[in-house]
Amino acid sequence: MKFYENGDFENRYTSSDRKHILLDGEQRDCYWSFSEKDSILELCDYTYKILEYQKDTIRLIEVKNNFKCLFVNHALK
Repeated sequence: MKFYENGDFENRYTSSDRKHILLDGEQRDCYWSFSEKDSILELCDYTYKILEYQKDTIRLIEVKNNFKCLFVNHALK
């Protein structure tokens, strides 16, 4: 995902060898916001708690369902 300062974002590519939702090319009318105070990322209809941040990876948990996920920047690897 690419996040913009104005709250917009673009889905670039999502892939996994496990059960997943393919987001590439899907267009949705929604925005994102981030609270640095409590490490909460609001993305469309979802709320994520950021558990860990590294240069190439963000580890999160979806608050409502405790679903763990990763955002990985493959360009840095």
